[in-house]
Amino acid sequence: RASAKRPEAQTTKSMGNACASQRAIEDAARPLRGDESDEELRTLVCKKGSRAAAALLLSQEEVHLDKLPLREKGGRAVGLALRDPACRVETLTLRYCQLVDAHGFSEKLATFAAGLAANRTLKWLDLRNNAIDDYAGERLAEGLAANRTLEVLDVSHNNLGWNGGGSAYRALAKALPKTSVVELRIGANDTQGLALLLAGAAAAPQLKFVDAISAADGATKTNLVKCDVCHNIGHRARVAARRLASVRPDMAVSFTDAVHGAVHLNVPTADCCVCLETTTAAAETTEGGDAAADEVAADDDDDDDSHR
Repeated sequence: RASAKRPEAQTTKSMGNACASQRAIEDAARPLRGDESDEELRTLVCKKGSRAAAALLLSQEEVHLDKLPLREKGGRAVGLALRDPACRVETLTLRYCQLVDAHGFSEKLATFAAGLAANRTLKWLDLRNNAIDDYAGERLAEGLAANRTLEVLDVSHNNLGWNGGGSAYRALAKALPKTSVVELRIGANDTQGLALLLAGAAAAPQLKFVDAISAADGATKTNLVKCDVCHNIGHRARVAARRLASVRPDMAVSFTDAVHGAVHLNVPTADCCVCLETTTAAAETTEGGDAAADEVAADDDDDDDSHR
């Protein structure tokens, strides 16, 4: 009897899922009243995935959706709004928006990346703290490569380099020369593969500022000291950062050194979007940095062989 009822139960469940999907589609396409506040629009995007609400929000020049769990529907709505002809947004912050879920790559980031590729107004994009890993980072790099207006990209405090051997860094390095990005913030991510990005950044003539400062809690610095493998990976990134600053004296480069802490190389140019407050200690470190770079670089190959 139980087996005889099972197909009926499965059919009922399938019908329920179909109805839920239909309701979601209707919610996303439902027109607005016209007098919604920004807070109401944010709620509609987050909970209903309203494309109309997302389009109306992004018709403004500055939009902040921080700490809104966009989920699948909301992320898709924002991605579609980015490619809408009525989109006028220039500054978009999406911090703590769960663009990537706990299981890794999310379809909503793919839709968002496609919207970024088609967008022609966005200048400042803040994607901090969204668990963006290598796989999701590759999709983001694809969208970035087709964008011609973005000037500032902040993907710090994510999981780049975590599970793909630094494939996201490699993809970003290839994409940057095709973009208008002047300022790139990539700090507080995993350092595996970071050297690839720093090496490739030299080929982006418009890029003036790269911030690879590690997490403020010093966790990365501690790992660099205690773990030989992490020390080797971090060492290569630091050498690449110093080489980048040497090859591109017009570019300000910031990174975390296992000994000196935060290091700032080169003075920010007038075109840089962010002015660094260079302390006396940082300046002293910078003065000695170029001289030490050659010595560190000379030991790089030996250290690589010893840790393989």
